[in-house]
Amino acid sequence: MAAVQLGGTWRHGMESTHTSQALYQNSEASPYSEDPDAMLSDEVATTVLRNCGFDPNDLHASLDEKDDTAWHLAGRVQRLGVRMAKWLEANGAADMINTSASTGVTPLMVAVYNGYDNLARWMIAHGADVGATSHFTSPVFGWSPEPEEDEQKYSTVFNYACRRCSVTFVQELADKVPPAHLDAGPVAQCYSPMATAFILNTAHRIPMVKMLVLRGAAVHVAAFPASEHNTTMSLVKQHLELLEWAEGELENHRTFIALLLGCGVLGSGSGDVGGDGDGNGDGGGGGDGAPAMRPNLLSKLRGDGNTDARMRIARCLGVRTGVELGRLRRAAAVWRGIYRARVGVLFGEGTAEVLRP
Repeated sequence: MAAVQLGGTWRHGMESTHTSQALYQNSEASPYSEDPDAMLSDEVATTVLRNCGFDPNDLHASLDEKDDTAWHLAGRVQRLGVRMAKWLEANGAADMINTSASTGVTPLMVAVYNGYDNLARWMIAHGADVGATSHFTSPVFGWSPEPEEDEQKYSTVFNYACRRCSVTFVQELADKVPPAHLDAGPVAQCYSPMATAFILNTAHRIPMVKMLVLRGAAVHVAAFPASEHNTTMSLVKQHLELLEWAEGELENHRTFIALLLGCGVLGSGSGDVGGDGDGNGDGGGGGDGAPAMRPNLLSKLRGDGNTDARMRIARCLGVRTGVELGRLRRAAAVWRGIYRARVGVLFGEGTAEVLRP
């Protein structure tokens, strides 16, 4: 698939464009006049395909100019989407749903690149490969450096989805893709899904980054650069928002543990709800003192016998537990460093904490 230049930055030729949509609107049999959930009629489908240079009688042939298939076309225009996909499946082209262009770009990649969640879901349900990778001959994002010859140059369905898809869809996709794809990008950290989400997903930037952190995507400084999509001041505010979110989640967990200890969730006896130490659950006030002061209470709280109950209580309260805590701590450390560095550049070294509200 040939790369095209749009607005001074490089994009692969898979963007939905007004020109391509005009081909459908100007045809005598417009797909826009039909039920948006119905399969395209033969008349409309063949007209659209011919207008775009395809031969409806030979769906297995590629469009030479862009090395695309009719499935790539379905991924480019939202209002064609599922309707064209249903028609292609019904007309013997189901085996082409994973056919890639010369760069490895698949129809599913085109759909998620353009943010078409519903079409992507339909494709995945009908056999589209969520683990496919593509390779590049030029940078995908104008803000990134040219890759060195020995660097990896590839992208994934997940990386493309982080560009424009909804948080809900990307979270669903995270359960389906190979775990390595949560971090995989064409050139180290600066092309990672985290970087794609933060720099290019302007509609869902902050919630997308939060979801990726909790799912285990690594947080690197290189994923949060200044760019044409983020001015310096807005970048500082976004870094602070992310930092305060991570710190807030960690503080919630600390408060949760303190409440468990301070309220005497655990007594010294297995059946002692009230905490008087006699194990009969009568709640008597005597015994060996305040529950939080009893020896080894913290070790009991962390013990295997109490882990399940503690985790269930935490989930009910929305408190982060387990591996999420480690992910939040690592993310907070990176964002804290980025925030201090950027504020230091703008207002002078040592001003970061003073300026925090």
